[in-house]
Amino acid sequence: MRGDRMTMVQTIEQHIMLYLALKKSFDAPIEIKSLPDFCSMTERAMKDIPANQNPIKEEFQQLLKVRPNYMDADYKMAKEGLQNIQIDTVLPLDKYSLYLSSSVPNRGNFINAINVSSYTNPKRFIVTKYPRRDDAVDFLRLLNDHESLTVVCMDPVSEIHSVQSWLPDISASKVVPPFTVHCQSISETEITRHVILIIHNDGETHSVTVISPSTRLTSVDTSQLRRLVSEVLNSSAKNPITVVSSDGAILCGVFIAVHNAIQQIQLDDGVDIFTAVRQLQVRRPELCSTFVSFFTIFDSYRSIKNIASFNIVN
Repeated sequence: MRGDRMTMVQTIEQHIMLYLALKKSFDAPIEIKSLPDFCSMTERAMKDIPANQNPIKEEFQQLLKVRPNYMDADYKMAKEGLQNIQIDTVLPLDKYSLYLSSSVPNRGNFINAINVSSYTNPKRFIVTKYPRRDDAVDFLRLLNDHESLTVVCMDPVSEIHSVQSWLPDISASKVVPPFTVHCQSISETEITRHVILIIHNDGETHSVTVISPSTRLTSVDTSQLRRLVSEVLNSSAKNPITVVSSDGAILCGVFIAVHNAIQQIQLDDGVDIFTAVRQLQVRRPELCSTFVSFFTIFDSYRSIKNIASFNIVN
């Protein structure tokens, strides 16, 4: 390298970075599988075989070994910003935290939310948890401040009690000062879709589509999860997509991992679920942190019949 350019890799820090990068590669090498090989491995793992011979179980155990181990200092700003820290067991890392830029009396600029990348866009997703009733205004600020036009709820909205604080019924409105939220339409087919208009007191409006499964997501039947992913992949929206669950972690991670795996197979003609989840866990270690959630990613991907039908522009 220096034969071509003398200034390449000059400092001790750059040398250390090379060693660290190599170590990461040796700890968990990238292994991209073709779609037939991936499906074959998943089918084999679903059979009744000893756990220590299950290839997906082995990948998950390796994932736990290489998952980042962050310290309290990495969450310093989160612990200062959250008044009810005992309620939030999943915290945003300081270096990936999102903040609120708008001003509302008696409200700060902190929210438990992070940016997470898709396979093609480093800021495609915003991951957060369902807001408590008292925090609905901050959730609406998040959507406005970061210009998110789509919200993906990982549970049926009828089962999310706090959603009543910000999501009105059809043709109705809810006042969440300084916002008024009006529901323009509701459609219920394979998934449920609410179109809402967030109106600020100053007259500024922000249209948002809220999609959610019609039934609870399970590891036994991944059809609802796949429909949500399909809806987002086939969307032409360029703005960040807000993904919300009860803890802002496990189901959000499953959704994004399946989404990113489909983008990868279309672009690279291969897929690596292990690395896809590992990259998510750099941002939030709790994403896809159970074996059930990890296995659900494989099963969902295996069950998608027509990968080529999805849009990978975003």
